Amino acid sequence: MMTDKKQRCLSKVKGPVFPIPTPFTETGAVDYASLASYVDWLVRQGARTIMVTVGTSRFSLLSRDEMRKVNETVTEAVGGRAYTIVTGPHTGSLDDAVEFARHAASIKADAILGVYPERFYSEHAVYDFFKDFSEAADIGVMIHLAPMKAGTVTTPNPCQYPLELVRRIAALPNMVGMKEESNAPQLIYAYNRALKDRFCVIGGAGCMRTYLTASTWEQPAYLVGIGNFTPRTELDFYTAVQAGDMDKARRIVDEKEKPFFDEAIRMGWHLALKEAMAACGLMPAWERKPLARLGETDQTKIQKIIGEWL
Repeated sequence: MMTDKKQRCLSKVKGPVFPIPTPFTETGAVDYASLASYVDWLVRQGARTIMVTVGTSRFSLLSRDEMRKVNETVTEAVGGRAYTIVTGPHTGSLDDAVEFARHAASIKADAILGVYPERFYSEHAVYDFFKDFSEAADIGVMIHLAPMKAGTVTTPNPCQYPLELVRRIAALPNMVGMKEESNAPQLIYAYNRALKDRFCVIGGAGCMRTYLTASTWEQPAYLVGIGNFTPRTELDFYTAVQAGDMDKARRIVDEKEKPFFDEAIRMGWHLALKEAMAACGLMPAWERKPLARLGETDQTKIQKIIGEWL
């Protein structure tokens, strides 16, 4: 069933989606002022979809209260100027997830990512989680679709979301899309073809390089990489793809994205990304223990790449 929530998501979420790292102070406190300032900057640069997500946003390091406050800070900083997707915790019960969905609705976020928190024992259990979660609050819900740990020895480990299960979940009235992280090209193709024009698929890995292919499958959107510190590059890339200028799009990937990715993937993506953002003056590079900032040698390499761009 095509609901107003699904239609609005499909009409709004196109091209680059900007995931938000959580900044910290040197003592490890969440730096909400830097967070709000950064989100405002992104929107003023042209970002039209903002996402809080458990990995990039460091939810594994945050308390429940901090998670809610990060969601609220981001939504308030956007101020209705972009489509805002927040998230709930990746651990806990259905009741925990429902509480976050209701909070997200109360702060007027547009959608919330639902993270299935358990091992995979049956399709029935996964479907019921998203059914109950999506019916609990008046807000669009997205699947955070990543491989699940198997709960039985007879199930492949890790376990991917079967296409028919995704179809069933996508048909629920408040389900509007998914952050796709299967890292399985055949599945990504199948999801996009099966859900075309009915469910918003956001590619969650590979950034511009992967979207070169996914765009040919009519995937609506993708998570940015270098766009966190150079949003105009991502927007120019998407404009080129939409115009059919694939030569220009590939040049952007080869000349801008690839040099940074080659270093960042070796160092650790989330750490290198925040270091690059710090080099651009967008937020401090501090992390919260046990996560540690990049060492001085890698800091210097990131700063050199950014310096060459600037």
